Amino acid sequence: MSSIFVDCGFARAAIKELSAIMVTDATGKVKQERLNTVTRSTRFQQIFPVFGINSEYFTVKPGQTMSHFDKHCKVVLDCFKRRWNPNIVHQYRTTFSTDKWVALSTKTQKKHSLTQCRECAHSYASYQKAFPGATWCKKRKLPALAKHMCDEYLTQAMGENEHMDVVEASRDLAEGIEKSYKEKVGRPFLDIVTSTYGKRCTGKQNAAEKKKEQRQLIKKCVNHMQQLSQANVAQMVLQEGLSLRSYNRMRLLQSFEAPGKRSSGKVKTHSPSLSSITWDTSGAMMEIENWDTTTKLNWSALARKYNVPGRNGGQVLKEYAQRHGVNTYQLDGLEQQKRDRRRKLKMPGGEISVPCAGTVEEVKEVWKRQINEGVFTVGEECAPREVTTLSTQGGEVVTQARTIHSRKVPLKCIRERLLKLHEPYMRLQSDDQLDSMSRADVIEILKRFHEAVDDSENIMHIRHRIKGLQRRRHLVMWHDHGTILGQGYIFITVKVLYDPAIFLTKEEMDPHNPNLNIQGIIEKPEVHIIGFSSAAHEQQTILIQDRVSCLKDSHIPIMSSNGIPVEDTILYFTGDGPARNYERGVQQGGAIRCGACGIQATMTSDIAHSLTLMWRTLEEQQNIILAGQFGKKAELKPLSGLSKTQLQVELTLRGIDVPSTALKKRIRSKSARTTSWICSRANIVDEQSVSKPSVTTPRTIHHLGMRAYARLERSHPQPINRAQVMTKETKRACDYRHTAILLLMNLLKYDGQSPLCLIFRTIVEISEIMYSSEDKRTTRSILRFYNLTWLHAMTCTEVMYTPRNMTPEKFFGAYFHALSSHAAQQYEVVCLKSVNTENEERILGMASKIATTTSNRKPENVLPNILLRLQAGAQRDRNTLEEQNNSIRAAAKQLPPATNTTVTKVMMRKYAFSWQAHLNRIAPYLEAGQGVWWDDRGDHCEFFDGPHEPAFRPEGPPLKHFRNTSLELLDIKKREIFKALIESDSMHICNE
Repeated sequence: MSSIFVDCGFARAAIKELSAIMVTDATGKVKQERLNTVTRSTRFQQIFPVFGINSEYFTVKPGQTMSHFDKHCKVVLDCFKRRWNPNIVHQYRTTFSTDKWVALSTKTQKKHSLTQCRECAHSYASYQKAFPGATWCKKRKLPALAKHMCDEYLTQAMGENEHMDVVEASRDLAEGIEKSYKEKVGRPFLDIVTSTYGKRCTGKQNAAEKKKEQRQLIKKCVNHMQQLSQANVAQMVLQEGLSLRSYNRMRLLQSFEAPGKRSSGKVKTHSPSLSSITWDTSGAMMEIENWDTTTKLNWSALARKYNVPGRNGGQVLKEYAQRHGVNTYQLDGLEQQKRDRRRKLKMPGGEISVPCAGTVEEVKEVWKRQINEGVFTVGEECAPREVTTLSTQGGEVVTQARTIHSRKVPLKCIRERLLKLHEPYMRLQSDDQLDSMSRADVIEILKRFHEAVDDSENIMHIRHRIKGLQRRRHLVMWHDHGTILGQGYIFITVKVLYDPAIFLTKEEMDPHNPNLNIQGIIEKPEVHIIGFSSAAHEQQTILIQDRVSCLKDSHIPIMSSNGIPVEDTILYFTGDGPARNYERGVQQGGAIRCGACGIQATMTSDIAHSLTLMWRTLEEQQNIILAGQFGKKAELKPLSGLSKTQLQVELTLRGIDVPSTALKKRIRSKSARTTSWICSRANIVDEQSVSKPSVTTPRTIHHLGMRAYARLERSHPQPINRAQVMTKETKRACDYRHTAILLLMNLLKYDGQSPLCLIFRTIVEISEIMYSSEDKRTTRSILRFYNLTWLHAMTCTEVMYTPRNMTPEKFFGAYFHALSSHAAQQYEVVCLKSVNTENEERILGMASKIATTTSNRKPENVLPNILLRLQAGAQRDRNTLEEQNNSIRAAAKQLPPATNTTVTKVMMRKYAFSWQAHLNRIAPYLEAGQGVWWDDRGDHCEFFDGPHEPAFRPEGPPLKHFRNTSLELLDIKKREIFKALIESDSMHICNE
């Protein structure tokens, strides 16, 4: 290969860059090539004027096809085309780019030259050596000088004696060089040579040394891998749901030979050949065969008796007996034959064993250490309970009484751990930071989080309000029952509500990370109590004392890492119907379908009646049960089991006359209606308890969707077959939501204007709002949610009033009532995704799987194992629920865009009572005036709630939040606003 004349790295990179530009601008082959050479040389001279290159270098001389510059460019480009590391190519071009050259000072540019570039050879030596071509480097004179000095030394040292000991002379020379380097350089000469030349300074290695070094390197890698394996295997066993037996089986399979398949090799033996045996074999064998197996045989003593030679005579005698079919294991006092130890698998080469994971005992030790360090917790024992178990003793079945305990992680420990995890996402400002803010700054903070502020309010009071916003978290409790290993369990969880006034938003934390889900991180539930309990109220009361003791301490502040106190308050309770009724003290399975408003089961299909019911607080329900005489008894159900006379006295004290001739059955029914089927006081509300949480009723809508699905399957089978949905064996709420989207997409192709299509359209939009994050909750989305739930309820009453596969009471039951009456009310103050219980219900499913696959089924070990593995599983980075929600959102984007909600005048007159009740619920939007949130279009009314409309309007209403309002206050205020609108006669839409 011809030598490269261009030695400067910046010149090489410029040639590559300019040639690439010319290629991209090519319009004609021959003509453009000539144009490229002229343009490239011109631009090269403009970039490197400091080189001072003669113009003849760029000129094509007569009789030549290209200039010297083009020849050298061709060589440089050929070098770039060679196969060298693409990362190094990128680094080389980036380091010597034209932009970097222009950024150099003129003084630095003058140090470079086109050929024999000393600056590149000195400052960019590593990059120049990496270039796949000849590169100039400065010739060194020091090696010749060093050789001359060595020659002079050896000549003087040896003198006339040519056979002088060379080792002695070399030692003197080495000591002198070492002393000079320590004085002048400060480093030993040998270290510098070793770091520069590596192995070459130690001489050539022989085969044995190479093999030894390779073996040591492999051992080092194996030990490192084994240490990493032991550090991570304990976490892997917990997260992957492996039992210790399964893990040990996998460990033996990966690192040891299979039983019975030992590698071929010499079998070690102690017995001599038969021809060399001189001792009395017949006498020894006769004594061995007649030996009493109840007594252990001493082989060494027997060998000395029969003069077996050698120090290992006992082993020789034992092997001789084994060869002749004697069962020596019984003579050794063993019940069965010992299993041969498995041999470890070998690395390639057959000398070093493969890395082996830790044993089961080592894994247990890691778990104990993590529990002691606070990484995991198994809680503490609580709520002892006497149970009777069956066991076998001597072939007979006997009963044993034993005490089992539930497990409780104290609420204070959960609060401290969550504060440590959530602190990086919190807006914790110190007192000094808040005191340094101006009045305008603190008012802006309150307005940002939709807090009302008065201009005349004292600035100290405003700062105190901001401290309360940033330093008070709101907790949500949930519990449900499940059967695990044939035993009933109750799971109680706690989580923190996401509040943008306390926690940072995604845009503030990392706007460039699309996978960051701060709300999901904050609202991850933590297991509080796992108890042995059935769904019966009597068994659940065992845990009340432990729950109340934790609630009493919830108001005590805990300190953050920078010394800021943080308070917590129990705000909501979520759960299914039985759990909510238990917490409210409402009768299970009675005539009441909703404990929040007290609607009866026969009235849930009456939308007008449902929408007019007021939200009842826990205090109101407690006052109902305490109004009489017997409701104050300290019993679980004080009003149950009363006699006829006692019922009459109870109703009389409540102001209800009861005829003396009335039957007891009728008196009991009248008492139940009087108390709204409330059978006890709220169980989590105690006279001394600080927190008195409201009970929410959020229900997933997949139940309603599948009931509509059954109706659609009969009326429109073609879209069902086209969609090909519901093929999974285990179906979750996300599967039903995805199914609703697919059905709607196929239904729009056949009959997009049918009422059934409207049902699925509203279901899809409602589910999207219910699973949307807090930043999507706006005044527009709240109005949209109110309108969607009303349209869905009205369409269902019209289309599915007499469903075939179920009774109307079941279709228009608790799920339908919760969606049509209470979902939009709760969305007005809290994000429904925050109070959704899907994550909690998955905990119950995971606990059942953990107990089935990884426990030894002993009651005292089941609960600690569940707690430990649930905490380890929660540390996974993967969020399957969020992944499923993302896939559902992607499918929903294929639907036609949503438009504003319209309600025809015909529909208003047809459902006049429910329409009026609906307007009462959106009265603040009507108060803003016509043309703001709604408008009269003649034959219909249009609400400006589509996704293209503004999220907020200056005319109001302001966005409400659970931290500054309640559902009870909102109900009262809406009724006052609607009454004023009716009396002013300014809202003719209300009179349609």
